[in-house]
Amino acid sequence: MTKEIAPTSATEPSIAAVVLAGGRSRRMGEDKALLVARDKPLLQHVCEVAIAVAQPVAVVAAEPERYRAIVPSGCQLVAEQPGFEGPLVGFARGLAAVRADADVDWVLALACDLPCLDASAVREWQLQLSALPDDRLAFLPRHPEGWWEALCGFYRGSCLPSLQAYAAAGGRSFQGWLDRCSVAELPVRDRAQFLNCNTPEDLERARQR
Repeated sequence: MTKEIAPTSATEPSIAAVVLAGGRSRRMGEDKALLVARDKPLLQHVCEVAIAVAQPVAVVAAEPERYRAIVPSGCQLVAEQPGFEGPLVGFARGLAAVRADADVDWVLALACDLPCLDASAVREWQLQLSALPDDRLAFLPRHPEGWWEALCGFYRGSCLPSLQAYAAAGGRSFQGWLDRCSVAELPVRDRAQFLNCNTPEDLERARQR
């Protein structure tokens, strides 16, 4: 069980979370959200990390009921729009859901396949949010190849109109949208936190850690 972390103080920004479980898992060959690594399903682990640092938490999926048995009770299941629109549209849907419940300052976006993600590391990142300039719309790690790790980082709750406008104009690329935004780079000490399970080989590496 993920270790519980104390709630933030009144002086810290409010945090919600959106977990995306709507990918097609083509390279994996089966629904990776349900695959087990480190003694629990991938989606369950990520949801437990999210709950430890954020509230409310929305889990966006094409078939939400498929995951009810493994999603912690503190999470809200949100159905994707009909047809696979990709992670950017899924995130916009989840962001709208958590903002409907509360006016949050920041939203943690997480893919469902991060078996090495640790709540204490996310909490360390969270504590840096209050020091960011007001014009920074996102706080994300950068991959060594230069692109943003869009589904393991923070976005201002106020980014929703920009995100929806980009999607309404036909935009579906997270990197394309982020190129239009002011993004602060999240410093990373341990890149294992960002290990994605996209293939059976990735899953085996996670199981061996």
